[in-house]
Amino acid sequence: MITWPPSRPGRGYGHPGSSKLSGIPVESRAAEQPRPAGRRHLRFRFSPGGSLFRQPDVSLIQVSGTAAIDERGASLYPGDVRAQIDCTFDKLAALIGPEGASLNDIAAASVFVKRPEDALVYHERAAARGLQNLPAVIMVADVCREELLFEMDAEVAFEP
Repeated sequence: MITWPPSRPGRGYGHPGSSKLSGIPVESRAAEQPRPAGRRHLRFRFSPGGSLFRQPDVSLIQVSGTAAIDERGASLYPGDVRAQIDCTFDKLAALIGPEGASLNDIAAASVFVKRPEDALVYHERAAARGLQNLPAVIMVADVCREELLFEMDAEVAFEP
């Protein structure tokens, strides 16, 4: 289970179960994809996953650190930002799809590109999926591994 921030008793976040989000009771549970083999202690950094919060009229999935990394923990498409972006969108769609959400339900995203010119590539790849209006803040920043050029966090809101 991915929990971030770490569980703090009485704070109502960071763990599955009954909690409160902004004073509203919600049902929450962890959502995750298989973690890389042998990387248990690095799971929160390198395996896409998130938290699911359900209310009667809306569900929210918070996904952190999604990147082009396979089930064994190997980076995919080193040096190919287009393929890394497409792979990351595919991984994100696979993570949220079983909960009834799609990439069109992304309400906010943080996009990290290693090189400034890759921001234009992100816009191109997002538009190719019909996501040209996806609300995202794009930052030129270090990504979790040297060979990776792209990483994404997202908040997905949808009707249950």
